[in-house]
Amino acid sequence: MERLIYYRNWCFLWGLWNEFAKFRNRCIFARIEREVEATKAVALGEAQLQTEVEMMNAMTMVEKLKAEFLSKASVEYVTKVNFLFSIFLLNLHPISPALSPPP
Repeated sequence: MERLIYYRNWCFLWGLWNEFAKFRNRCIFARIEREVEATKAVALGEAQLQTEVEMMNAMTMVEKLKAEFLSKASVEYVTKVNFLFSIFLLNLHPISPALSPPP
């Protein structure tokens, strides 16, 4: 009889230990899952930030190219206009001598 009580107590304690182990494992897995989700969230945030940085860099490069192109085009325009004005002001128009004033 005494052995039976001892055996029952031992089985009860073993069952408690198993339930505790299951609970502990669930807690460990839940913690791991939370850590994985947090890592995913951080990686996603970093990826979005990297995308935004790359977009800003591309926009900056486009603006620089536009500015360079426009400055080059404006210099060419000013050069051509100055050349044309110098031709007409000096009456050196090569195509039509009729544009020059009569002597």
